Order: sequence, then structure tokens, then C-alpha cells
Amino acid sequence: IRSRRSSLEYAWPLVRSVARSRPGFLVRLTGDALRAGPRNLVRGGRHVASSDVGAELASVSAPTLLLWGAHDPLVPFRDAERWRECLPDARLVVLPNARHVPMVEAPEELAEAIARFREERLDDPGDRPGI
Repeated sequence: IRSRRSSLEYAWPLVRSVARSRPGFLVRLTGDALRAGPRNLVRGGRHVASSDVGAELASVSAPTLLLWGAHDPLVPFRDAERWRECLPDARLVVLPNARHVPMVEAPEELAEAIARFREERLDDPGDRPGI
């Protein structure tokens, strides 16, 4: 899946997303950015914006949970179905109260979705849930 946007087109949604973040998350994000350094951040951003991972996704054989923030400004919901189609055994769960960082924006919804997926995938028919 190749992004249709240039790395510069990600800048404004990223700035808006960071501006809406909680102060504690901003502290963590700033620390991570300082550790990575500006060159690595720019290089990583360019790589993400220009990579085409569609062929690699088709080779994933593990059951996959795609968790998507309904209001994600960086990777919009309209891209979710393309990702699900590229992964042979994927389940898509949309988190209605999340944007791009669901572990911060909707941690309870995220944990519930992961737990449901884990139970579905680990249980064999006839087993009690979680066994």
C-alpha cells in the first residue's frame, strides 16, 4: 500500500494531532523525539510516506488485528479497508473515540478490542474461553 501523500502533506495533520494531545503524552513524545534526533525523524517520515508495503502484507500468514482510529488524521479511515484486503487473515476494528494514538486517546477501547481478538483467535472450538 503506497501512500498517496507526500511527506510534506503529513506535516499539517501531524501538527494538529500533536497539538490536541494530552500534556503527559507530549512529554513522552518530546523525549522520544530527542532520543531519535531530527535526522532520524525526517528519514523515518520520508520512508513511511514513500513505502509501498502492499506486496509484503500479502505474505503475512498470521491472524492480524487492524485497529483504526475513526478520526485518524495521519492514516485516514478511508485507507482501512485497503489494508484489510491486503492482509489475508485480518480483522478490522474501528475505534470511534480514537485518532492516531489509540493507546493514549482510547486505552480502554483498545484493550477491549485486543482482548476480544486474542480470545477469538486462541480458542479452539469446544474450549472454554481463554483456555
